[in-house]
Amino acid sequence: MNNKVKLISVKLLQNNSLFIFLGILTVLPLVLLSFFYNPGSDDFDYSFESQTTAFWPLQIRRYCQWSGRYFSNGLLSLDPLTYNNYGLLKVVPILLLALFLWALYYFISSVNTSFSAKTKVAFVGGFTFLYIAQMPDICEGFYWMPGSLQNQLPTSLVLFFFGSLLRFYQHKKSINSIGMLLLLWALMGCNEITVVLFLLLMLGLFLYRLLMLKKTGSRLGFFLAATFLFTLFEVLAPGNAVRATNIAVKHQFLLSLFKSFQFTVGYVVKWTPLVLLCCCFFIESIKKVVETQKYKEWFIHPLAAFGIVFITVYCGIFPGMWSLNGLPPDRAINTIYFFFLFATFYAVGALLHYLLLNQPNYFAQLKGSRLLFSLLIGAQFLANEPIVTAYKDLLSGKAYHYNLEMKDRFTRIKRCKDTLCVVPPLISKPKTIYNEVDFSLTTDKNNWKNLEVSSYFRKHIIISKPNDSIHVE
Repeated sequence: MNNKVKLISVKLLQNNSLFIFLGILTVLPLVLLSFFYNPGSDDFDYSFESQTTAFWPLQIRRYCQWSGRYFSNGLLSLDPLTYNNYGLLKVVPILLLALFLWALYYFISSVNTSFSAKTKVAFVGGFTFLYIAQMPDICEGFYWMPGSLQNQLPTSLVLFFFGSLLRFYQHKKSINSIGMLLLLWALMGCNEITVVLFLLLMLGLFLYRLLMLKKTGSRLGFFLAATFLFTLFEVLAPGNAVRATNIAVKHQFLLSLFKSFQFTVGYVVKWTPLVLLCCCFFIESIKKVVETQKYKEWFIHPLAAFGIVFITVYCGIFPGMWSLNGLPPDRAINTIYFFFLFATFYAVGALLHYLLLNQPNYFAQLKGSRLLFSLLIGAQFLANEPIVTAYKDLLSGKAYHYNLEMKDRFTRIKRCKDTLCVVPPLISKPKTIYNEVDFSLTTDKNNWKNLEVSSYFRKHIIISKPNDSIHVE
């Protein structure tokens, strides 16, 4: 028995198999929980508008009166809930997750074509584990449609875009400029945080190539110009100004600068250890990339590279802090975390490049620590709340009973003939697929969530009647 356990342990440590295993363990509960997902709040609101207004007039109205998120707004108009298809709605999170995995594989394949398929899958598993394990809110990330289509979808599009750009510059493969332009147009029309961080990334790449490498890069310049135009189209939308008037906030520039710095330090300190730990496990594969001649000129001093990591998080937090006098919502932090991962992997590459030049024997010391790294990563897997919570929601039956309660709720609402429709409060509330802030009904008929659900079902008033006088679902 001991020999079998030892053999399994050795196989997990070879060829980065541990991360394939962790990736499967990470993705599996999210796929299964999708079948128990049910819509809430803004899901109903967007679908109601789509049912009552023609597609193009609705897009113009949203652009002029609500937000400049032209692409995600268009997708929300095609939400399965618009067609009262609850079954297909449950498939959308699975499709978003599959697209993310495909985009990761495509990007990693573009970084190094010599990687074996197993190594690529291991990188996908490792990145997915890192992304999910420290994601601030999985529900807003993959399940709640306004959050997932506005914030999760563009992360996949970013990976496809840079994967294609890498294939053009590093591997001299042909590029479909029209296709990439459409891809760029789509990802820039999803949310403001992606717009800000992607524009800064593109600008940084162009300036580094122009000033440091003395290369013009007309293709990169073309995409930068397109990025800038799409940024203006998204940010200067009349709807953004209209929406801002609904937020009673007095902007405090200096306080926002300080608070953004404070929260940036907190998030970087919180996120970095697990990322560096996983990078240590991939040290040999990352070293192969660093040693590639075509990449060497792109690595800066590691201190500057880790400074970029900090700046990335700061630039993601500051706009929300300034406009809201508080942190951006969790769905926006999800996006910032994705770009943080992107920047941190680059910083690790820069560090390895520096060590190769100055401490070439350092890697031999890391190679013998693989078992320790695996144990620490396994401990982190069990310690991080999002993944453990997903399994609890699934295995405890909480998600199953939540789905039954929601079916009963929708049936009660549809059968209700009275002016006032009262539904019982939910007992099961699985955190992975149910966000209380976004989903819960209240006893207040004028609460925005109650109003949105009432409009969708064409009912005058819908409230949740508590079992006691102080309960709010």
